[in-house]
Amino acid sequence: MGFFQALAWTLLVGPWTPMGAQNPISWEVQRFDGWYNNLMEHRWGSKGSRLQRLVPASYADGVYQPLGEPHLPNPRDLSNTISRGPAGLASLRNRTVLGVFFGYHLLSDLVSVETPGCPAEFLNIRIPPGDPVFDPDQRGDVVLPFQRSRWDPETGRSPSNPRDLTNQVTGWLDGSAIYGSSHSWNDALRSFSGGQLASGPDPAFPRDSQNPLLMWAAPDPATGQSGPRGLYGEAARARRGRLGVSE
Repeated sequence: MGFFQALAWTLLVGPWTPMGAQNPISWEVQRFDGWYNNLMEHRWGSKGSRLQRLVPASYADGVYQPLGEPHLPNPRDLSNTISRGPAGLASLRNRTVLGVFFGYHLLSDLVSVETPGCPAEFLNIRIPPGDPVFDPDQRGDVVLPFQRSRWDPETGRSPSNPRDLTNQVTGWLDGSAIYGSSHSWNDALRSFSGGQLASGPDPAFPRDSQNPLLMWAAPDPATGQSGPRGLYGEAARARRGRLGVSE
């Protein structure tokens, strides 16, 4: 084929490929784990990468020991102060609870730090004496178990290298909270028939995660429970229905 014939063929039909040659892939195939979304920094936003800091780390020892009371307020006191007040008041900006759940869903798609670290490190939350929910008998010795999240083992070794947490989903808004951030998770959700998801005992719902260590599932922000009782479970759906929030 001469030069001008090849040029005309390329302009009218496309690049000429000899018989038997393998056609190159001409479209982008996105990975489940978020790698290579940034062609300059391949690992940015990938599953297992470090969470990015907007301000310097502030540990008690400058390395990994967390700050606590009295340097920071008690988490339970802070929660009670924020949520105190009568229920059922209308929003001054005409907002609904749907905004909270939608924002939480977006957060769950971008960040997941629920997986505990190894070895286990506990940072139990002290409950103020007389708390109406957790300490109605005023024992004064009640704590909420709280385990610190997984961290990058290459960090937390010196003040110049403080501990950084790792993200267990991709940092991209790519639906990883629904479709997973690995091939194994994605395959476990699929039925491989008609483009449908694999259903659980109730055919109207996808297959539930029975082991949170193997398959991450967004917890219900109202209760902290995950799996079948998590954000997409029956209890949360019923509560959103009572609040007038649709899917």
